[in-house]
Order: sequence, then structure tokens, then C-alpha cells
Amino acid sequence: MKKLIAVFCSLCLAVMLFALSACGGGVDGTIKGNYKEADAESYAAAMQVVSEPKVVKEGEKTFGLSVKSDFEASVKFDGKSVSVSENETADFAIDTEKEGLAGVTAAVNAELKLKMDDKFIDTVYNAVVAAQAAQGADTFAADGEEKSEIPDIGKVDVTAKANAYVTAGNFYVDGKIKGISDKIKALAGEEGADVIKTLEDGFKYALPQEMILSIIGSSEYGAAIDVNSISSIVNGLVSGLSVTDVNTVNALLAQYGFKLYIDNGSDGLKIKLATTAEAKTTITTLVNALLAKDVPVSELAISKLDLEIYVAFNADGYFTGAALNVNVNATAKVFGKTAELNVKGAADVVIGVADVKLPSSFDGYVNPMAGEIEE
Repeated sequence: MKKLIAVFCSLCLAVMLFALSACGGGVDGTIKGNYKEADAESYAAAMQVVSEPKVVKEGEKTFGLSVKSDFEASVKFDGKSVSVSENETADFAIDTEKEGLAGVTAAVNAELKLKMDDKFIDTVYNAVVAAQAAQGADTFAADGEEKSEIPDIGKVDVTAKANAYVTAGNFYVDGKIKGISDKIKALAGEEGADVIKTLEDGFKYALPQEMILSIIGSSEYGAAIDVNSISSIVNGLVSGLSVTDVNTVNALLAQYGFKLYIDNGSDGLKIKLATTAEAKTTITTLVNALLAKDVPVSELAISKLDLEIYVAFNADGYFTGAALNVNVNATAKVFGKTAELNVKGAADVVIGVADVKLPSSFDGYVNPMAGEIEE
């Protein structure tokens, strides 16, 4: 069962730490503390904990994990915009004395919104063709793809909601989409009409364990992963820091516009890695220097770059959570046109919380391959 715990931890932390998801929606993205710049004493104490982080107490019957994330990102290209926003909560309670899905109770709730201006695709297409023509390269049209063949999907404003649950060894999923335009429906044709109707009306499916386990890859649900993999992820946050002194670490981080802060109080250890005011200039210079001449992106300018990453351990050295928040504004020339990128988000991970909220009944959830199933 510890292998199963590690899978859930690994997936949730990977999403939080590397997807840079997002903002608001009750997601704080911070871990409160009395942080001070890392010095020799606080750094040495922190490395003692981080070098061998603990996650699950021996003999603990229930392991809880809660993940919350929100994000929004938008791109404005030559006057036309596209944006996507997502918010998600995921709660897991795992009975360490049971094997496989029988020991898991979980609820995942997500919402995705996509908005796109009319003619956004045309605007990008025209910029690409113009840039190719200016360089004397063959354009899409030269290969037989005429501009008129680009689908006219019009303005997009779609919202999708989905929920997934695991309980008593069973897996349930439901969802609904609204805002699919008539233009998109027309492009979908007869074959796509039934799918779109199902998505708009809403669906409730109960998926067989065999199907889930086949997707996962084995009945052991990740037999190759043990509980120590979560320790590797935590260690990755301070990768390489334990092999040198704090002065070298601080100097290295300063080169890229980061600072390391530590709160080693009576309630445990908290670590914070954050950008400084110099980060946007440093990263802008670094990225522009790395851009190859044949890459259609140039003149990157970062006007805002705020990033904070947190990890926390209790007084006994057990990993209790992590958090992330990010806020980025940047512009660049893409295919010769001005593009603006905005990303804002936050995520929280809490270990030990297992407040899993399930529907009062799963009546109406059907096996999509075999009709309605019984609970």
C-alpha cells in the first residue's frame, strides 16, 4: 500500500511543482512562517531534515492527501486573444492496511474554461505565412493548403466540468460541457454530433476496475514505485544544496535572481525559494541569449516574474505539505508580431488531510461498455 501512496503523492506533487498551476479560488499558494534568509546555522539544520524526509508513519492506518490548484493563462497575439483557466481540488484517503483500489477513497473535482477571439487562428496563420514568405521559404499555401481551408470556428467560450471518484474499489466519473458553438457543431459533422450531445447533456460513467488497472499498467498500481519516491521529489526542491555551504548556495541562486529562506521554529522546518526583483532582468537576458536564430521568437521582455515555492516538515521531520504561486507577464516578437503572455496561479498540497466528499449515491452511473451497473 505504501507503493500506492507514493503514486498519489508523486502525481499530485508533479502536477503542482511542474505545471505551475495557478491562482485565486481559495488556493493560497503559500505556507506562513517567520522566514529569514538562509545562514550557515539554519541551512545546516534544514539539510539534516531534508536529507532524509519522512512521509508515512509506521503503523499509521490512514494516509491523507489534499491538493488544490487554480491557474489562468492568456496569450494576446497581434490584437487577438486566447485564454484558459482551470481550478481543481483532489482529496485522497488511503487505508494502508488494504491493497489496490479497495484501500482508496478519492474525489477529484475540476473545471476548465477556454476562451478565444474570433479569427485568432487566422491571425496566427497569416503571421506564419508572412514570416515564411519574408524568408523565401515555402508557405503552407505552396504545399496546397489554402487559407480558405482553415476551419472557421468563430468565437470560443467553453466551460467543462468533470468529477472523478474512487470508493470501495469502484471508479466513477461524470462531466458536462457548455458553450460549444453552432460553428463547431457543424464542423463536427454527424459522427461528432452524438459525442457533443453527450457532453452537453452530461454523462455519468462507472468504469470497471479491470479497465482502470489496465490503464495504470499493473494490478499493483505502480509496483515499481516505493514510498521513498516522494522523498526524491522533496529532495529535488533543494537538489544539490546539501553538497556545498550556504554561501555558495546563496551566490548560485543570486545569479538567477532567487533567494533561499528558512523558518526552523519549534513547530518544524519550512523552506521558501523565491524570486527577487532582479529575477526578471536576469531570466530575460538568459533566455534571449539562448534563443536560436531560426526560432521564430525574439525580443523577449519579462515585466513581471514572481515565483515562490514552499515545503514544510513538522517537528518530527515528517513532510506535511508544499505550496507554489506564480505571476508572470512577458512580451515577445513571434513570427514578427507582438505576443503577450500572462500566467498567474497557485497550488497547495497538504499531507494528513483526508476530507473526501463523495456523492450521496452513485445511482445513474453506467458502465459505458455494458449498460448500468449496480452499486
